[in-house]
Amino acid sequence: MEELIVNLVSFMVTSWRMTTVLIASAVLAVGLAIAIPPFTGPYGIALVLLGVGVGMWWHSRAMEIRVRSA
Repeated sequence: MEELIVNLVSFMVTSWRMTTVLIASAVLAVGLAIAIPPFTGPYGIALVLLGVGVGMWWHSRAMEIRVRSA
């Protein structure tokens, strides 16, 4: 489990796409939690995890395009 966490953290540090989406989704989650009272912690966590998934998808698409063009 620790190896998985270390790999995810290193991936987020080395991938600017992943970091950008993670920060944006975290800021959006906090903003929604402040603005909308029913938007609680679990919804915020789900939003951030969705952002992580989008960041992984974005990065994988970029790597696929890079491989095809090379």
